[in-house]
Amino acid sequence: MPDDKINHREMCSPCPRGRIDSSRCRRLYPGAPDAAAASGTYDKGLAKGKMRQIAITIAPVLLRRVDETAARTGQARAAIISMAIWRALAGDVFQ
Repeated sequence: MPDDKINHREMCSPCPRGRIDSSRCRRLYPGAPDAAAASGTYDKGLAKGKMRQIAITIAPVLLRRVDETAARTGQARAAIISMAIWRALAGDVFQ
């Protein structure tokens, strides 16, 4: 995870649609969960570059909070959900 003292919004350039350029962020933060090449292959979901597309069902109130966070931070919805999953799995949520 990036150092909490670093504000990635100051270091990452917005793309033309006003969102953060995630490819530039990955170059700036090689420790980001999705920055490294995947180890091994995993064929679940639909291949989208080095990522996999899946479908999830989510409570409307949770989706609203995800979308509000995405709008506030300039991140994509998928980026917010992915980071939340990474943090939950790395932390003690499922211990």
